[in-house]
Amino acid sequence: MKKPLHLFLILTFIICNCSYSQNTAHDTISINNISARINNNGNLFWDHIGYSILFNVPKGSLTGTIFNTTLWVAGLDSVDTLHVAAETYDQRGHDFWSGPISNVYDSAYDAKWDNVWKIKKTDIDYHLAHCWQPGYVPSQALLNYPGNGDTSLVQTKIIAPFYDWNHDGVYNPYAGDYPLIKGDEAIVFIINDARKPHTESGGNKIDLDIVGMAYAFACNDDSALWNTIFLNYKISNRSQNIYHDSYIGLFSDLDLGFANDDYMGCDVQRGSFYAYNGRNIDGYGQSNAYGAHPPAQSVTFLAGPKIAGDGIDNPLGQCNEDYNGYGFGNGIIDDERLGLSKFIYFNSSGAGNPWYTGDPAIPKDYYCFLQGKWKDNIQMSYGGNAYIGMGASYGPDCNYMFPGNSDTCNWGTSGLAPNGPKYWTETTAGNQPDDRRGLGSSGPFTFYPGDTQELDVALVFGRNYTDTNASAAIPIIQQRIDSVKKYFANDKTPCGGSFSSIINHQQINPQIKIYPNPSDNFITIEISAFAGAAKYEMFDMVGRTVNSGSLKSSGKDRINISNLSKGLYFLNITDGKNKFSRKFIKQ
Repeated sequence: MKKPLHLFLILTFIICNCSYSQNTAHDTISINNISARINNNGNLFWDHIGYSILFNVPKGSLTGTIFNTTLWVAGLDSVDTLHVAAETYDQRGHDFWSGPISNVYDSAYDAKWDNVWKIKKTDIDYHLAHCWQPGYVPSQALLNYPGNGDTSLVQTKIIAPFYDWNHDGVYNPYAGDYPLIKGDEAIVFIINDARKPHTESGGNKIDLDIVGMAYAFACNDDSALWNTIFLNYKISNRSQNIYHDSYIGLFSDLDLGFANDDYMGCDVQRGSFYAYNGRNIDGYGQSNAYGAHPPAQSVTFLAGPKIAGDGIDNPLGQCNEDYNGYGFGNGIIDDERLGLSKFIYFNSSGAGNPWYTGDPAIPKDYYCFLQGKWKDNIQMSYGGNAYIGMGASYGPDCNYMFPGNSDTCNWGTSGLAPNGPKYWTETTAGNQPDDRRGLGSSGPFTFYPGDTQELDVALVFGRNYTDTNASAAIPIIQQRIDSVKKYFANDKTPCGGSFSSIINHQQINPQIKIYPNPSDNFITIEISAFAGAAKYEMFDMVGRTVNSGSLKSSGKDRINISNLSKGLYFLNITDGKNKFSRKFIKQ
């Protein structure tokens, strides 16, 4: 057992709140060196019952580095009322529930949305290679994918992203549609904060629809990708409120094997916070301890909320949001996004810790932490334990705890040089290693009704197998973070993968359009740029030819299908050089 107090609170919640069961669904990302459990309620990497770490590195072992990770979002409405959606360990209740915002939450809703959806790139590759063949049936992974919501229940029409082959807005794998996942293996989870009152943070609802995706690459030749899990959150404001001074954060309880001998640090320029062992030997011989050569684990903000547009491509090399942001100097106007804006770590409540540095208890506490402030609304201060009068803090006000020497331009102190030593770690603060948890946040920004903001995060693991010093793992994760950030910025990996999504450009040819689809009596086939006069053949589901003919080499052809029975048909088109296949539905 890891944290008896937490376990008591969780068991109390289970006993007292059994009317709605959370976290009945989960699956595991395991395509690289990490095995990570993804839960349907967005509170990731643990089983919500015991205290086994389920972010295991290497996969198949008992050792792991992250106990849990959760999303925090907060902002102020037009009359400055605070709205918060945030969780730590679901100790008091929930702020997030599985599924999209709906005006009906019943057993049918839960049957559909109390789920996660795991898709592999190989599933999609097979689908693209076979989807036009007569008799093909898509896999259950593709058929069950939650592309659409029920608009009659105020759910959005498009839920999870997909390639819409005929642009009708309806996810239909039989018509060639397929999920737009990232990486070689992905798990999609969908959550909202609107189903019930927020009993974890106590905050007012924001009305968020959130589509999360955990993904990884099977690129074992690249140590960075082989040891990284990625998270993407698409966060939509479904309310009518404009939220100003908004923040998006990620809370992570980083436990490197044995939980009670860790330190935390921050790399400002790399947009990362991380844990490393406080002793050269992790643990005291426990089965889940790393022992010698302990690792380090980062939470790296690749890109956060959009920065308000100014009509230019903001340049690189500035001591501003560009320092660890995304999209600066890339030739694209107004695609800039914030990076890691704040990092703060706080202690478990009690055990002699000052109240203002303990776990959040009321909505204001969560919002203060997101802003880089303590619970008494005092801004963090440089040095010591980041509080004036506690642990020899010497100022000035700062946005990042324990940055070492990573903030070369003093961006985190508004350009001011520290009033004492610049090198600042838990060691210089005189701390003893212990159980650590931290919060990275990105903001402030204005969150408009109907707007969608994104957060992209890389969870990077590193271990030095030659140097016995615990801090030797830090340069390993720094090197891997540099590689991952480069791959993300270029939208390309050494193994040919993409961070944006899977799109097989060879399969998708815009030279052919079939409409309307579905149709009652006639379909129009529009073609262009063919090598010569084209021919077509129509097949039913069992492969029998039901129609054939010639098409113009360029233009539109209207074909009568009124004599066909209702159902799905396959259309093969050839021009003597190329062959293309499409599907249509006779209704």
